Amino acid sequence: MSGDTMIHLDFSGNIKHTEDFRGSGSQIAAFDVPESFVDKLRAAAIDQRRPPGMSRRTWNIRNSGRPQIDDPTKGSDLYGIPSNLFGGENFSGLLDAVIPGSGRVVR
Repeated sequence: MSGDTMIHLDFSGNIKHTEDFRGSGSQIAAFDVPESFVDKLRAAAIDQRRPPGMSRRTWNIRNSGRPQIDDPTKGSDLYGIPSNLFGGENFSGLLDAVIPGSGRVVR
């Protein structure tokens, strides 16, 4: 991934939400990451919606490059992760956090 793209991932351990949104004929892959990585996501994540009264410019500056909380009404630990966090300097990158050999297709 590059540019302003974002991948949406489920760290909850419950794949129901993921199953509901996967495309026809697609597979669900799972990878393990340390709980410390999920803790960092929780601490850094912001809501997808701009708070009332905040200007769009301020929101875009604050939002830039941060993980987003995805659909909190559907489950916990659902996040959008921007491409800069795949190997970011200030945030342990997603690719670095994946536990080697933990990848598997679950559905």
